[in-house]
Amino acid sequence: MGLRFKQEPIDLKCPELEQVTTDAGRYYITPDGNKYSSVTTIIGAMSDKTWLEEWKERVGEREAERVSRQAALRGTQLHELAETWVLNRDVNVRALMPLQRMLFNQIKKSLEPVDIVYGSELRLYSNRLKSAGSCDLFCKYAGKKTVLDFKTSRNPKEEEDILGYFIQCAMYAYMMFEMTGIMFPQIAVVISCDASNDASVFVKPTRDYLPQAVTMCDEYQKLIS
Repeated sequence: MGLRFKQEPIDLKCPELEQVTTDAGRYYITPDGNKYSSVTTIIGAMSDKTWLEEWKERVGEREAERVSRQAALRGTQLHELAETWVLNRDVNVRALMPLQRMLFNQIKKSLEPVDIVYGSELRLYSNRLKSAGSCDLFCKYAGKKTVLDFKTSRNPKEEEDILGYFIQCAMYAYMMFEMTGIMFPQIAVVISCDASNDASVFVKPTRDYLPQAVTMCDEYQKLIS
C-alpha cells in the first residue's frame, strides 16, 4: 500500500521557534531574539468579543469555563490526529471515543483533495508583521499550494462567521513567503462539526485577505505600544 500523501518538506532554514505561553497570551522567540505575539493572540485581541461576553452572561461563568475547556481539549486532540494522518502515520481509530472518531472521519474526507504535504505544524514568523505562529498544514490542495487550517465547532459555521480564520491563514502565507520566497496562493479552512456528518470546507484566494492581515497586525502593534 502506497503512502497517503507525498511528502515534500519545506526547509525554513532557521531553528524551531521557542514558544512561550503567558496569561497575556502566547508569543514566540525568533532567531534574532525578538518576541512576537502569536497569530491567535493578535486575532483574539483585535476581534469583537461582544458575542462571547453575551454567551457567558447567558450560560453562566462556570458553564462557560466547562464548555471552553472541553472545546480546547477536543481541538487539541483533533489537531494531533490530523497531523498524524497527514504525515502518513497510523491512527488507532478503534481507540477513539465516538465523537473523536466522527470528527476524525470528517477530517479524513476533507483531505482527499490533498496531493502533497509541504509541512505540518510549522512554526513561522514575520519581521514585517511582528508576529509568529504555528500553521496546521501547508499542502497542495486541489492542485494549488494551500495554507490549510483545522477547526472544530459544536455547530455549523457560515462564511461570515469565520473572517478571523481566513485572516489567520493569510498571515501564515505572508510569513512563509517572507521566510522562503514561496507563495501559497490559496487558503482553506476545514471545520469539523459535532452536529454534522461532514466537515465544512471554505477555500479562498490568499490575496483577498492579505491587506486585512497586514492592517490587523499594524493595529495590534499600536495597541500594545
